[in-house]
Amino acid sequence: MRVEVEALKVDETFEAVTKDFRREANLPGFRPGKAPKEMVLRKYEKDIQEETKRKLIAEAYRQAVEEQKLDVLGHPDIEEIQFGRGQPLQFAATIETAPEFELPEYKGLPVRRELQTVTDADMDRALNLLREQRVSFKTVERAVQQGESRW
Repeated sequence: MRVEVEALKVDETFEAVTKDFRREANLPGFRPGKAPKEMVLRKYEKDIQEETKRKLIAEAYRQAVEEQKLDVLGHPDIEEIQFGRGQPLQFAATIETAPEFELPEYKGLPVRRELQTVTDADMDRALNLLREQRVSFKTVERAVQQGESRW
């Protein structure tokens, strides 16, 4: 799926993210939130661009999936990102969708149920198996005492 975001939206989002960064920026000589926009841009431009790109891609992807009424499975692979201020954002999203199919008639299908019986021999085998799994042997360096069993 190919998605494009208009240049005006890119610039608006860039300005909003810049404003958020400016509010939190801690530059020497300025109180937080009072640094000039140009200084904030100079220092944090790469971070601002990444945040803008992330916001725009997430929003545009979600909107495109809703518009096309896709049943998406998993996360998309975002590729071929073309991003720049004053330019439209373009990207390709590779997605997996749930297949469309018609469910055949399943009500009224004959089902055969096999009854199984448990014999005494089956019970003995199961009990012996449990005994063998839980058995432990300990070697003792003394003689058998009164009340102990050799077995």
